Amino acid sequence: MEETTIVTVGRPINGISLNGDEFLLDEDDNVLQFHSKDDAYQFLRDNGVDLTDEEMEDSFRFYVNGEI
Repeated sequence: MEETTIVTVGRPINGISLNGDEFLLDEDDNVLQFHSKDDAYQFLRDNGVDLTDEEMEDSFRFYVNGEI
């Protein structure tokens, strides 16, 4: 059985890593889940984030199956 990949996107609250992360949420306040980092990058771009993949890696935390 193949493992499903789940990617979530977070970033430190107010840019301070000691605060923990805030995550992308849907309209029902559930954490958004993507099938790949590329899907997450595309969602961010579609919603106004104008960064390269490398810049996104520096600005956000991409959790793949719960691991950074």
